[in-house]
Amino acid sequence: MTRPVMKRYHGERRPLSGLVKPALASMVKRDQRSGWCGAGQVLLVLLVLFSQTDCVKNINNGIDETIMTIRVVKGLMAVLPCTVSPDLTEKLADQYKVVWVSPLETLISLVDRRIINDDRMSIERNVLKDWNLHIRNVSLSDAGVYKCQINTIPVGTKKVILEVQEPPRIIDHTFPIEVERPEGEAVDLFCNATGTPKPEISWYRIHKKAQYPRERVGSVGELLQIKNISKNCADYYECVADNGVSPNAIQTFKVTVIYPPIVTLSNDRLNQHLGKGTALECYVNASPHGEVRWIRAGQKIPNDPNYEVTLYDVTNEPETLIFGLKILKLNSQDYGAYTCEATNTLGTSSATMMLYELSTTTQAPPTPATTVSNYDHFKPFANTKADQNSDTSKAGALLTSQKDKKTVHTGRGDNSSNSSHTWSWWSTCFILAIYHLVTS
Repeated sequence: MTRPVMKRYHGERRPLSGLVKPALASMVKRDQRSGWCGAGQVLLVLLVLFSQTDCVKNINNGIDETIMTIRVVKGLMAVLPCTVSPDLTEKLADQYKVVWVSPLETLISLVDRRIINDDRMSIERNVLKDWNLHIRNVSLSDAGVYKCQINTIPVGTKKVILEVQEPPRIIDHTFPIEVERPEGEAVDLFCNATGTPKPEISWYRIHKKAQYPRERVGSVGELLQIKNISKNCADYYECVADNGVSPNAIQTFKVTVIYPPIVTLSNDRLNQHLGKGTALECYVNASPHGEVRWIRAGQKIPNDPNYEVTLYDVTNEPETLIFGLKILKLNSQDYGAYTCEATNTLGTSSATMMLYELSTTTQAPPTPATTVSNYDHFKPFANTKADQNSDTSKAGALLTSQKDKKTVHTGRGDNSSNSSHTWSWWSTCFILAIYHLVTS
C-alpha cells in the first residue's frame, strides 16, 4: 500500500489519516462483525482519511497532557476531561482536529461528532477549551485507558484512566445461616464476596446483651472458625465485605450452642411462720429448654388453689428462666425439702432447698443489777490538821468496813453481786484519792 505523500512547504505537512488510521482499522474490523458502520460513517471516515493538514513544525500542541484517573461506580456517568487551547481548535479549526480513542484503539469521536455506535457516549463542550467525553451508565467493560488527541507535531495526547468500581456483593456463604452445635464441637462460618476492587471480609460478633458493643473477632478472610465451642459463644455473627465503595455487603449468622440444663438456687434455706405465704425460686439455664417441675416428697407439685407455679424470662438472657412456686398459706405438712428439676434432650439437672417453720417464742431481756451504799458519815473536806488526821483514820475505817457492807441488788446469778462489789471498791478508792488531793 502506497503511503500518503508528505510535501514540504514553509512548515511540515502531515495527513490526519496518520492520527486516526490505527483507530479506524480497529473500528472497521469490529464494525464488520457487528454491522455498526453505516454509509454516513464510511463517508465521514473516508473524508478524514484523505484529508491533509498544514502544521508548523514543533508547534506547541496546546493540550493538557496530565494523566488522570477517574473512578466511577458502575451504573453512574463518567466524565473524562480533555482541555485544548481554542487558539488551535477555533482559530485554526480547518487544520487541527480533536479525537477520542477507546482502550481498544477504536475511534470514538472526530471533533465533536460521535463515530462509535454507542449512544451512551458523547462529547460535551461547556466552554470552548473543553472536549470532555461523557459515558453514561458505565459498565465494568468500559474500564481502561482513553486518549484525547490533537494532530499537532508531535501529536498531543492526554491519557485518562477510567476505573469502574462495583460495590461488594456476597455471592456465597454458609447455609443454613442458623447453625446449631453441641458444646465442645467446632463451628465454621464461610463468606465469599465479589466487587471492584476486590473486597476485604471482616468478622464481627453481635452480642445479645445490650450492654456489650459490636466486637470484631477472628482474622480478615472468608472463613471464621470457632473451636471447642461453649455456651458463652452462642450469639449472632456478621461477615462484612468492604472495598471502599458503598454500601458494604453484610451477611448475618446465628450460632446456637446446645447443652444440658443447669439448675441453681438463690437461697437453699427458707423460714416462714405457720399460716403465712411464701415463694420459692430456682434459675434454669438450658439450650434447648425442656420440662421444668417442682417436686415434694417424690411427687410433682401441680397448680392448685394453694400452690401456684410461675415461669419468667430473664432480660437479655434467653437461655435462662426463673421457675417459681408460690404457697399461699403454709400448713404443718408444707415444711421440708423442695426440689427444682429441669430436663431437656441432653440431660437432667436438679437442686433442693429446705423450708423451715419460723418460731414465735421470744425471751425477756435481763434486768441490770443495782447497789445501795451509805456515805453520810464521810466528810470530804477538813479545815485543821487534827481534823485531817481524824478524817484519815475514818476513811481507813470506811475502806475496811466497805468489805462488810451489806449490798442490796436485783437480778439473777452471782455475776451481778460480784459486779456490785467491784464497783463499790473502786468508787471508795476514787473518793479517797480526791480527799488526799484536796487536803495536801
